[in-house]
Amino acid sequence: RVIATRRSAQPGDGAEFVDALFPADALHEVLAQADYVALCVPGTTETRRLIGAEELAAMQPSAVLINIARGTVVDWGAMCDALRAGSLAAVYTDVSDPEPLLPDDPSWQVPNLFITPHNSGNQPDYSDRAADLLIENLQRYLRGETLENIVDPERGY
Repeated sequence: RVIATRRSAQPGDGAEFVDALFPADALHEVLAQADYVALCVPGTTETRRLIGAEELAAMQPSAVLINIARGTVVDWGAMCDALRAGSLAAVYTDVSDPEPLLPDDPSWQVPNLFITPHNSGNQPDYSDRAADLLIENLQRYLRGETLENIVDPERGY
């Protein structure tokens, strides 16, 4: 069963591949139900420390946190404390705060904290897709059309 939150979700909304979609203000409800929490959000002022001590406490002690977003999305100290206390089963992350962690950072000794290289976006066809998008946007630009994947400065992504 896949449940999710979305900043723009309204009650009753749905999404492809999601069994239940909740508005962002239901985050604690979603966290309490989750066996695995995957963080897939942009790093913005709105998402800074989205997961802090209160959110970690809302999770089941058997829950696993997976962060492929940005290191600043999680309160790193609170996360390490939760792991040390056993109130969170494990964390898998390819990001940290700060990033990179210094070799002598105590986080390296935190039990059940698994840190991988920051390359979760590395995909076999990434370069081809990026080149295709560049070419498509160049053609759109020359035709005076709206470009695809425009960054919204107000949203921060």
